[in-house]
Amino acid sequence: MKGKTNTCDISQFQAWMMAIRARTILIPTIQVMVSTAVTSYYVENINWNIAIGAWLVSVLITIGMNLINDVIDFEKGGDSLGRFGQLKVIRAGLLSKRAVAITGFSCLALAAALPLLLPVGWPICLLVTFCALLGYCYTGGPFPISYLGLSELFIFIFYGGALIVTPFYVQTGMVNGAIILAASQMGMLAILPNALNNFRDMAEDEQIDKRTLAVRFGKTFARCEIALLTFTPFILNVVWLFYGFESTIMAPLLILPLAFIFVRQVWTTEPGPVFNRYFGLSVIVHFLFGAALICGGLL
Repeated sequence: MKGKTNTCDISQFQAWMMAIRARTILIPTIQVMVSTAVTSYYVENINWNIAIGAWLVSVLITIGMNLINDVIDFEKGGDSLGRFGQLKVIRAGLLSKRAVAITGFSCLALAAALPLLLPVGWPICLLVTFCALLGYCYTGGPFPISYLGLSELFIFIFYGGALIVTPFYVQTGMVNGAIILAASQMGMLAILPNALNNFRDMAEDEQIDKRTLAVRFGKTFARCEIALLTFTPFILNVVWLFYGFESTIMAPLLILPLAFIFVRQVWTTEPGPVFNRYFGLSVIVHFLFGAALICGGLL
């Protein structure tokens, strides 16, 4: 129930897993997997150093962004112990603000440095450094992305464009319609957990002047946004036919009943603690859709 978490039962390891939001690591993981699967159709041999490097960079930026988000939200007073979402470890006294901040900035710094060890060229190194900087600017800096209602756009560009298109380009030397389609589908689904959180946290976000789209436009908009983000990738799936991936069209349809259940729950439930379970479901829908794309014909 709301505000009933017993922090005495939480170990340091569990606290760090909560802080980095371990479930969200599935998001960059499936993005890179889909990118690698599409790439395999256009190159004779996958460069696994590039693929694994892209995954490490994406995970480090995701973790760093999550940790710094917690630090800044704590400083702005947005992490009350009675909030609907996951317990925030700094406010609960499980981890110090300094430790979380140092770890977060270290992750972003490592992400920016890692491409220097790979044969990707200086433009890609600059792009990754820029993405790491945006990871901080998601909640930090004078114009925080999430506080301005731009989080959906950032997630689509980073988790869709950067994580899927960039590794493909590095390995193939081109950008084509197939990779743009994959980036569009997976980018929209990557937004789902964030859109759900913004819907759940509307009341608290409004109090700290966090102007998410849900705060700006209300509950009906938030529900419509979630439904659109969920179902549009299924509609776009027919476009794979034009790129010669006929079998890819059918496999994601197996996930459609789960997507309907997810959207129905969001439309019939008021924001509350139950949305924490829906968050997990949104990540599962995203991951399984990507896995279906891969298993259904990209490999």
